[in-house]
Amino acid sequence: MKDNYNKLIHKLDQFIRKYYINETIKGFIFFAAFAIALFLIVNTLEYFLYLSSALRKVLFFGFVLSSALVFIRFVAMPLVHFFRLGKIISHEKAASIIGNHFHEVKDKLLNILQLKEQQSYNTNAGDLIEASIDQKIFDLRPVSFVTAINLKDNRRFLKYLLPPAMVFLFVLIAAPRVIQEGSTRLIRNNVSFEKKMPFAFIIKNENMKVVEHEDFKLELAIEGKVIPKEVYLKSSGHSYKLRPGKDNIYAHTFNNLQKNQSFVLSASGFDSKEYIVEVLPKPKIVGFKTFLDYPAYLGKKDEELTNIGDISVPRGTRVSWRFKTSSTSRIDLEFTDTTFEASRSNENEFNYSSPLYQNQVYTIKVSNQYLKDADSISYTINVVPDQYPSIYVDEHVDSTNKNFLYYLGEVSDDYGLKKLTFNFEIDSGEVKKMEKKEIPLQSTQNIQQFSHYWDLYSMNLKPGDRMNYYFEVWDNDGVSGSKSTKSAMMTFEMPTLDELEDKTDQLNDEIKDELKKAISSSKELKEQIKDLKDKLLDKKNIGWEDKKNLSDMVEKQKDLQKNVEKLTDKFNENLSEQNEYKNIPEEIQKKQEQLQELFDEVLTDEMKELFEKMEEMMDEMMKEDVLEKMDDFEFTDENLEKELDRMLELFKQLEFEQKLTETIEKLDELAEKQEALSEESQEKNADSEALQEKQEELNKEFDKLTEDMKELQEMSDEMDSDPDLSKADELKEEAKESMKQASEQLQKQKNKGASEQQKNASDKMKEMSDELASMQMQMQMDQMGEDMEALRQLLENLIYLSFEQENLIDEIEKTNINNPRYVELIQKQFKLKDDSEMVEDSLYALAKRVFEIKSFVTKEIAEINKNLDKSLTYLEDRKVKQALTNQQYVMTGYNNLALMLSEVMDQMQQQMAQQMSGEQMCQNPSQKKGGKIPSLQQMQKQLNDQMSQMQDAMKKGDKPNGKQMSKSMAQMAARQAAIREKLKEINDQENKDGKNSLGDLDKMMDMMEQTETDLVNKQLTNELIKRQKEIEVRLLEAANAERQREKEKKRESKTARELAREVPPGLEEYLQKREAEIDLYRTVPPALKPYYKSLVEKYFKNISFSN
Repeated sequence: MKDNYNKLIHKLDQFIRKYYINETIKGFIFFAAFAIALFLIVNTLEYFLYLSSALRKVLFFGFVLSSALVFIRFVAMPLVHFFRLGKIISHEKAASIIGNHFHEVKDKLLNILQLKEQQSYNTNAGDLIEASIDQKIFDLRPVSFVTAINLKDNRRFLKYLLPPAMVFLFVLIAAPRVIQEGSTRLIRNNVSFEKKMPFAFIIKNENMKVVEHEDFKLELAIEGKVIPKEVYLKSSGHSYKLRPGKDNIYAHTFNNLQKNQSFVLSASGFDSKEYIVEVLPKPKIVGFKTFLDYPAYLGKKDEELTNIGDISVPRGTRVSWRFKTSSTSRIDLEFTDTTFEASRSNENEFNYSSPLYQNQVYTIKVSNQYLKDADSISYTINVVPDQYPSIYVDEHVDSTNKNFLYYLGEVSDDYGLKKLTFNFEIDSGEVKKMEKKEIPLQSTQNIQQFSHYWDLYSMNLKPGDRMNYYFEVWDNDGVSGSKSTKSAMMTFEMPTLDELEDKTDQLNDEIKDELKKAISSSKELKEQIKDLKDKLLDKKNIGWEDKKNLSDMVEKQKDLQKNVEKLTDKFNENLSEQNEYKNIPEEIQKKQEQLQELFDEVLTDEMKELFEKMEEMMDEMMKEDVLEKMDDFEFTDENLEKELDRMLELFKQLEFEQKLTETIEKLDELAEKQEALSEESQEKNADSEALQEKQEELNKEFDKLTEDMKELQEMSDEMDSDPDLSKADELKEEAKESMKQASEQLQKQKNKGASEQQKNASDKMKEMSDELASMQMQMQMDQMGEDMEALRQLLENLIYLSFEQENLIDEIEKTNINNPRYVELIQKQFKLKDDSEMVEDSLYALAKRVFEIKSFVTKEIAEINKNLDKSLTYLEDRKVKQALTNQQYVMTGYNNLALMLSEVMDQMQQQMAQQMSGEQMCQNPSQKKGGKIPSLQQMQKQLNDQMSQMQDAMKKGDKPNGKQMSKSMAQMAARQAAIREKLKEINDQENKDGKNSLGDLDKMMDMMEQTETDLVNKQLTNELIKRQKEIEVRLLEAANAERQREKEKKRESKTARELAREVPPGLEEYLQKREAEIDLYRTVPPALKPYYKSLVEKYFKNISFSN
């Protein structure tokens, strides 16, 4: 039964499909009738009316849309339903349609469907309902449902299609142009079509295109049999009458077109087709931004500029452009030498970026698909280069020391500084070396001040060296690299030795002249004070003229003080330069320091205070006060005069000693050069011409030495001492002759003969050096002995005066002023004053020769005499108490002075001992090798010979006067003491092995000490001479023992070297050289220069110990 129902449903589905076929046929007829009719209406309208493009578009798209809607509704939809797509009619609807068509069916088919539906809800009566459905299906089996639809019935609808179709065929056959032209114009609705006119509008423009925002001038002509009188242009709802121009050309200008412009030409009731002026979009820049990315080293914040094309930027800045555009497809940036295309980031944005290093004029050009380089604009870029740094330096020389240089300067840069260096180059002939020192800077400041201090002394410059120096500053240019600017080149030239000596001589002459002028001024001032004091004594009161004279006196005193201060500065300057550039012996250096101390102390604070007080109290002082101050002035000026005179004499003495020492050193140096040239002349391949040039140079140096010796003679003439230079002069002439002969031999190219003469000249120079050194030592020893004797005598006198003054004080205290004895005591005080003045004269005379005597020593004796004058005045006035006070000062002064002079004597004795052992070690290097004792033995022999000569003279009756004999014996005693001290030193160092390998040196020292005692007591006896001979013999034996010991040491050293490991050749050479140097030091000359006395002794101890 179920199958019967399914068959029934299948038959209903077949009916539904045929139903929709029928609907499709009927819908197609309706669609065709509607489309043909509508096409005929639209086409006819267009053909006859020449509708506008817009209306044609409306009609065309209206026709298409309407036709499409009708087709979809009546054709497409039934076809879709036929394929059972979408919503179709239900089985119930189909049953109803079938029941209406077949009477025998009526509602049976619908009842079957309803019963089937009820069966699903009512399960209890399912079988009954099923049976009923089968029965009804059986009744309907003969009925064919599809026959209910007759497709031929659609013929009745052709009445709607045939009329429009017939009309269309008729028009198509009779007037095909209507269909053809109408449809064409409808389809080409964008194109304007003109109605047929008796004339034609001829557009003269080549094209109907114009660039946006530009004007477009339309030009047209009219051709035809009939020419209209008036022509109009219709556009945008306006009508413009066109007037004919030249050659009947009509024109109209469209101003500032911004979009496409359509127009129609009209004349005599005819309208042309619609023309369109196409407006081409113009590429343009709406706006742009410029981004400035500054180099990092500038420390400058990046900037953003809007619509600014002219820019000024530092070199190396990266500039980025961002353009906002409209209707633009390309942007080009055209620079001076090349063109770059900006990159497109989106539809209306372009970007370009580039670092800039030079000034540029750039042009921005815009283009699109219609227009190339449609517009352009030019801008200027000013690239500001990083400027070179600037530097300013001001040099200042220390007023106290010209070797101390100060630099104050300023460095600046536009953006920043990196470093500042101080560069210097030392030119020492062929050797040049550039060095630099960095001066710290602050990198954050563009303008900075700096200072630099430079000690030229630390550069260890040699005479004749030249030094070039400058400052160099570097900026922080991070683009092109740091640039530098140098200051002006500055130069410092060390004077040559000859220039230094000339300058020293000049300064020495100036100092002596100014000392003499100061002494003369002091004398004049002293006389003026004395005259003024004499005038004031005859007056009761001080008048205006007296005050003026006092004022003049004070001014002169101030001028003298200033001159002395300048003189002191000049002496210190001279001393500083000499110590800086010269190798001054220690002894002379010590004397320079002592003399410098005198210069510095010549103007005491008390003296300056006295001048100031006198100036301040001048208007208010009474006669007694003025006289008292004038006494002080007179006393001060007298002391100043004496001190200046003493300084002058000491300066001369120092100048002579220094000149003599330098001459000896030059002779030694020149002798070595001459000897070296002699060896060079012996070489077989030696160039005679070159040798001759070198010999001429040495000749010139020797001539300069000859001048130095003349200066020495002139200096000695101005001094008390008169050295014997005759022997040195003879050697000088011999050396000069040998050098002359050497030059002549070289001219004749006789090198061997020249070498002999050169060697002879070298030997003569060495002899000259030895002679001068010996003379120097003899002068110093003689002078020292004489000075020590004078100093001893002064000490005795001072002690005597001190005791006498003390006794006199006791007697005055006990004596009544009315006692006749009182007058005798005053006379005795006068006698002591005269004796004291003699001591003062002797002390001043000694102070002019002895550097060790300090200035306060001479001032102390002057103060003693001043107190003596006061005590005498008080004694005459019977003012005993005041007199006793001054007498006490006098006695204290004597004691103080004796103590001071005793210390000076100790210093002189030590100096004499050192000098005798040291002077000879450097001033006579030509002696044969030996130890220390042979030199002492030679010195002892010279001393013994001097004693024997004095004894012989005394025996012959040529007895010298007491003063001369005392002087000579004091000198001999001092020399014997010096020899003894040196022998003691040797005994402590070399003879302490307990075996007395050098002999009984203690016994010899006792004998020497006895000789000193006899000489001090002026006992020059035969016993003393015999003792001296014995001392000489013992020294000779000690010298032989010393030489033997040295040989044994060398032998032991040689044996040890033979057993030792082989020494490398380089080290062997060094050891041999060192041994030779030690032997040279063991060769002790008879006179050692003061400068080397301590150095040689210490060095000899060290090398002896190391051996």
